[in-house]
Amino acid sequence: MKTKIYLSMLTCVALALFSCSSDDDKSNSDTSSTFEESYFTIQDGEFKTGSMPESNSTELSITSVDGNSTILPGGSNNISIAAEGDPTHTLIGIEGQSGYYQLPYVNSAGRSLSSTVTYDIVQILIGQGAESDFTIVIAVIDEDGNVSEYVYLVVTIIEAGTGLLQVNCSWNKENDVDLHLKEPNGEVIYYANATSQNGGMLDIDSNAGCSIDGINSENIFYEDSSILEAGEYEVMVDLWSNCDIPNNTNYTVTVYFDGQLINVTEGSNPFNDSFTPADDSNGPLSIAKFIIGADRPSAVENEFNNINTVKSYRFHFDNERPQDDVLSPEKL
Repeated sequence: MKTKIYLSMLTCVALALFSCSSDDDKSNSDTSSTFEESYFTIQDGEFKTGSMPESNSTELSITSVDGNSTILPGGSNNISIAAEGDPTHTLIGIEGQSGYYQLPYVNSAGRSLSSTVTYDIVQILIGQGAESDFTIVIAVIDEDGNVSEYVYLVVTIIEAGTGLLQVNCSWNKENDVDLHLKEPNGEVIYYANATSQNGGMLDIDSNAGCSIDGINSENIFYEDSSILEAGEYEVMVDLWSNCDIPNNTNYTVTVYFDGQLINVTEGSNPFNDSFTPADDSNGPLSIAKFIIGADRPSAVENEFNNINTVKSYRFHFDNERPQDDVLSPEKL
């Protein structure tokens, strides 16, 4: 579910948690690649080894944090941070683990919450090798090196397919966003055609028909044994229903091939944008295209693909009807 953490709920144990002894800081040798695989990466952040700095300021503070508390391997999480004072950077790490990211604190234009509180959004990309629940720790720092108290966001990992090719869409509101992937042969994988003839599979269909499950993510993947046709693939997203959410919905789409973000011929990867409530009257929006070459190996050993049994969430398809006309029972 979506989690909001306010200052009144925060504990003041950051000094005890992050003042490091050699016994507690057993992961000092962790590299950024290990951290990225098991937890997350932040593309515009600088990875730093060692423990996060101690809190030393009460005037500089985080007043709220808003982010999804359910995540999946290869997905993303947009974390909104409201801070008071004059922060210049954000620090984000994992409770009990060495290593963290430092990135500029960017006040979103026109999103000031008051004369003293500013608002920033940090996009984290969850590692395809993430397997266990963890707690994200967040602080802000100013130009004088003052560090706020830490806030905590506990995230729960759900099982999802990664495979040789993975396409994921994650968003930050409790509404029904649909992910579509068009294969080179023209077949489209989406909620009404959850498994293609080539073996591509929509294994997570979240918030279908506004039946809110709190996952806020859709996922398409191909196992290594699937047929991955050579040619152009097209990624589309659709705000199928806004589910009476009054605000805009931020979403992120990621495409991984053989454990790496694939280069796209149109759009960007990751792709970040937002839906307005009125967008639920529009159809699917094309946001990225990419090409799989004909010389691709038929099967690639992928260290990130450790999932043998995939949990399924709301498979909706009826191959007896044209794709454009098919609605799941929850979407009729």
